[in-house]
Amino acid sequence: MAPVPNNTQLAIIASAFFVPVLIYLYFTRAQTKKGNAGPLPESTEITALYVYPIKSCHGISVQSTKHEFLTIRNFAKMTLVRPTYDALTDTLTITAPAPDSIDEKLEFTIPAHPSKQWLDSNTSTHDAKIWSTWTPARVYSPSLTAPFNAFFDKQVRLVYKASLPDPPRPLVSNGAPNILWRSATTHFPDLMPLLVGNESSLTELNTRMHGAGDKARHGRAALPAEHARQRKRGCAL
Repeated sequence: MAPVPNNTQLAIIASAFFVPVLIYLYFTRAQTKKGNAGPLPESTEITALYVYPIKSCHGISVQSTKHEFLTIRNFAKMTLVRPTYDALTDTLTITAPAPDSIDEKLEFTIPAHPSKQWLDSNTSTHDAKIWSTWTPARVYSPSLTAPFNAFFDKQVRLVYKASLPDPPRPLVSNGAPNILWRSATTHFPDLMPLLVGNESSLTELNTRMHGAGDKARHGRAALPAEHARQRKRGCAL
């Protein structure tokens, strides 16, 4: 058998080395192009922020933020329950229209960020049901919310979900770990602790509400949707 020329040997060795490298680079580049989602869209401007200290009740507009139940689905007038935050005293004052009265209001005040010591002295611990899930919660005294029984036409209690040391609720559905790819928790919101909406969608929804003749009390226009949906961790009625 005739010997293989040295040049041919070098060519075979070079091919055996470079061909796999070239194939690898080709497929890597192809996958990169395939996974490229294109340029990012223009920045979205946040036009309004609301915090909702009590689930389903009226929210508080702010410029920035660091931070078995009753639901508006069954009690639409919960939108008339209005929390007001006092930064000087770090308290929440909750008001609602008094039944059978035009001028009187129901009212009570609680700490906005109660300490564990305050909660231990002023609340009791019971399980609260959020849809089909039970979670530990702090229950305020029945005397605190007694005036609101007439407003709801049933006995109600205010409950609070503290950040610590109470155990949080794991997210489920499209917030479950197999969908979100991480474990996350919330407090009293139905699902997500943060909801984002755009003004055009809210404007369209409110237009439909007005068109359907959905009017609030005293002949005023229907309550804008931004006051009825978003929720923040904390209290629930």
